[in-house]
Amino acid sequence: MDKKSLEILTIPNSGDMLIDNGSLIAAAAAIAISPSPHQQKQIIRDLTNNSISKPGNLFFLISNRWFTRWKKYTGFGAYTDDEVLPEPHLIISDAADRPGPIDNSNIVATGSNSEGEDFQLLDNLEEERDYVVVSQDVWEKLFEWYKGGPVLPSKMISVGVGQELVVEVYPLFLKLIDARDGSESTIRLSKKASLHELHKRVRSLKRTDTRKVRIWDYFNKRKQTLLEDSTKTLEKSDL
Repeated sequence: MDKKSLEILTIPNSGDMLIDNGSLIAAAAAIAISPSPHQQKQIIRDLTNNSISKPGNLFFLISNRWFTRWKKYTGFGAYTDDEVLPEPHLIISDAADRPGPIDNSNIVATGSNSEGEDFQLLDNLEEERDYVVVSQDVWEKLFEWYKGGPVLPSKMISVGVGQELVVEVYPLFLKLIDARDGSESTIRLSKKASLHELHKRVRSLKRTDTRKVRIWDYFNKRKQTLLEDSTKTLEKSDL
């Protein structure tokens, strides 16, 4: 996937900036005791039926490979609401069939290095074939039972003249080029994010303040447009 390039300029004599990469401390956590397969199916079905779609709501991507294993384990989708469900004690599920931790590794790019905890999805993924989209409530419940990851959140946005609601699976990946030393990094932002949000992310990343940073739309090794701190969206800024 092509990445838009932005150049970051700072006012001379701004002083050296210390960038503390910090360290990630991993702690082992026991997987919570989860309900029976039948109970899991009912809980997730109810949460799915009661989910609300509106701009700004968070949804989450799950590898269809893992989700298919979970559906097989619980029988999710095997019965419609109009059919009589078997009694819980009649549902047989071998403990060996229980899926392990949620595993989204097959839908993210190896070595994703965008800032924060963002991961870059592989190009040309298709919903239902490669991944499924679930509501925040569904994700939190599955994560409570199975843990795993990486976590892949996506916001719902409105697009087009008709303001159709869609989950923004592929937001903008912006390549940042620091004019001082030529270093490069990437950040992920929604098309609906404002230039103010872009400035805020860059200031946080580079640990500088508003007065000492300029961000340019940078194309073909030339500065195109100065991106002023404003409420204008990245989409309307042609990024």
